[in-house]
Amino acid sequence: MFGLPRSVVRLAAHHTEWHTLFQDEKDRLVEKLKDFDITIEHIGSTAIPFVPAKPIIDIALAIDQEIEFSTLRNVLNDLGYEERGPQGVDDRILWILGTENDRKFYLHLTHKGSKTWNDCLAFRAALRSTTSLREEYAKLKKELAVKYPENRKSYTKGKHEFIERVVHQYQSSQMQFSNESVTNQIVSDLRRHQNILLVGRRDAGKTHFVTHTLIPLLQKKGLDVRYFKDMDEEIQTPPEDAVVIFDEFEILDDKEFLERMHPEEQPYYSDSYLRKVHFWLQKAENVPNRRIYVLSRNEEDIGNIANRTLFDFDPNVMPIHIAPWKTGNLPGEKKSN
Repeated sequence: MFGLPRSVVRLAAHHTEWHTLFQDEKDRLVEKLKDFDITIEHIGSTAIPFVPAKPIIDIALAIDQEIEFSTLRNVLNDLGYEERGPQGVDDRILWILGTENDRKFYLHLTHKGSKTWNDCLAFRAALRSTTSLREEYAKLKKELAVKYPENRKSYTKGKHEFIERVVHQYQSSQMQFSNESVTNQIVSDLRRHQNILLVGRRDAGKTHFVTHTLIPLLQKKGLDVRYFKDMDEEIQTPPEDAVVIFDEFEILDDKEFLERMHPEEQPYYSDSYLRKVHFWLQKAENVPNRRIYVLSRNEEDIGNIANRTLFDFDPNVMPIHIAPWKTGNLPGEKKSN
């Protein structure tokens, strides 16, 4: 099911086809807007597995702050989109693709780093990573769809409080740890002979934090630290009291979750990469020391892995989420004047 008449509220069960439809439209937009520095994301309920949705694809298209929205008007018109203005949201312009009786796409044109952009991605990340929120949202949407089957505005208004609450809670939870709070927690856990799993986005500054802040601190406290980053690196048996750090680590515990969340990337790992992961895990299992694993996950996947307390490769792990560090102020760096 794809497309819906204007003002009608009719929900459909989540369908993997929706991502394909988004990707096809994204490719079309990227081709026509290749002269612009843009970022495009699939947002709304059709971007969240297991949640019913109106079969209309929501797309967020972000441009640089210095570019006026009107700059893209001719290109979007040529692509068949119809401009509908801000619709009560100051930092975006809504564009619609499809007829009155068959709406297909809603395109939310905004600026990079805008409130609209950040809120949309936060809401998607929160629901993708939290089963209870998906279930609560699905229940609310179904109730509202029954109550307002021909009133899209009331249906949307009925979701507002839930969305605002989720976005606020998620963004609050993503507040950055300070260097001191993270390192103190790690040292405390290591002293209790717990191993550590540092989880963060690929651009969160994890390696910089480990090499420039954590390792010097551990050494200052008299700990012997051995650092390994390459899966192919030979791991010699370290001294019994040493702390071993495995950077760029990988695990398979959440493989099925990742494949459900990212059907476009199935299989999530190639066969050759899986073989390397198994080899890496075997190496880690043979190290009896206190260990720190450094793992990368997308923003929406961090909640799932960080909430786990038992991992196949190591039952004695304390997960710590490393939030992204601000550009130009990475851990261990002095602030510029």
